Amino acid sequence: MADNLFPAAFVQQYSSNVEHLAARNKHIFAGKGLRLESCNAAVEYFDQVGSLRMHKITSRNADTVYDKQAHFRRRVACCPYGSAVIFDSADKVRGIIDPNSTTAVDQAAAINVCKDEVIVAAALGTAYRKEGDQLTDPDVAVELPADRFIPINYDGTASTTGPDTGLTLAKLIRLKSLISRDDVTQGLKKYFVHNQAMLDQLLLNAQEIKSTDYNAIKALVNGEVSTFLGMEWIKYEGLPIENGVRTCFAYCDRAILFATQKGAPVNSRIKELDAKWQSWEVKSLMDIGATRMREDWMSVAYCAE
Repeated sequence: MADNLFPAAFVQQYSSNVEHLAARNKHIFAGKGLRLESCNAAVEYFDQVGSLRMHKITSRNADTVYDKQAHFRRRVACCPYGSAVIFDSADKVRGIIDPNSTTAVDQAAAINVCKDEVIVAAALGTAYRKEGDQLTDPDVAVELPADRFIPINYDGTASTTGPDTGLTLAKLIRLKSLISRDDVTQGLKKYFVHNQAMLDQLLLNAQEIKSTDYNAIKALVNGEVSTFLGMEWIKYEGLPIENGVRTCFAYCDRAILFATQKGAPVNSRIKELDAKWQSWEVKSLMDIGATRMREDWMSVAYCAE
């Protein structure tokens, strides 16, 4: 009965609608310096190699100098995520085929929110790397080093005994400095992830911000520009908060890897539920994962809110 009411073409059309809406509206971090990959298995490893240098050749027929290049692999685990809705009649389900149906729009929005949550959790959380070449070699947990964090009371000096503050110019300068100390990063685009409250804090901090900086921040608030201090600003309201302390962070291009399960983009299903008095289930599923690839291309600041 279910197949007759909603054939495969109907289900596929709905799935395509949801996927198209998610792609059209985009998630917040789409196009923001992510390294994009696809996973062929539930757990996949991606190469992370160290830098090399050139050597001056001082004589003819000199011996070749070989660099020892660090080589690790970062682990990404693609996990399934889903959104499901129950309809009490088949007639209501028929209406979701409209590309602009509320259900399709809402599930597409849920997909994008989920992607951003996974990306931020990976950027700030624990990464895992495999140091050996054998499958049996253990994965090693990698945390952001303590020197990548800027305390809540940072005022631009070595002292950390001042009052707790929100986002300040001193914290911004420090965030940018920490991801700019590798010559390789000079050519990489840089991003700063914040929320609206942090922009408000900068505007209110009139004593610290010069008139030119104030105008630049005001332009950010008004959406007239998207860059300040050489970083593209990304407004994201889902930044983690604990006991009134909000986390923000900066990163370089390709410091974060985002992966989708190969051959498994958005997959929608429509099913009749016998145990629910023939109600209908409409769900959309996807498999995604993320990891941090470089700790030295990340910096984190704590802000009072």
